[in-house]
Amino acid sequence: RPSPHLNATMLYMYKHQYFNLKIKNKRGGKVKFWSTNKKVAKVTSKGKVLSKGYGKCYIKAKYKGKTYKCRVVVTRSSYHRSH
Repeated sequence: RPSPHLNATMLYMYKHQYFNLKIKNKRGGKVKFWSTNKKVAKVTSKGKVLSKGYGKCYIKAKYKGKTYKCRVVVTRSSYHRSH
């Protein structure tokens, strides 16, 4: 059986975008999600990631004693970049 892992390990997002992060190959048990910087991205208890501000952070998930992480980079869209 494949081992549990996150469905993404790196996310590039613009402000106010959502992404549903989850543990693949999960076999029961609860998952706890948290953000290392809630000003950049926050995450719900179900794994829904919302980008809040520009910068970088990690969304971490703890499942059966093991911690998994996903790097999040929130950037300005190319349309809004100053040239």
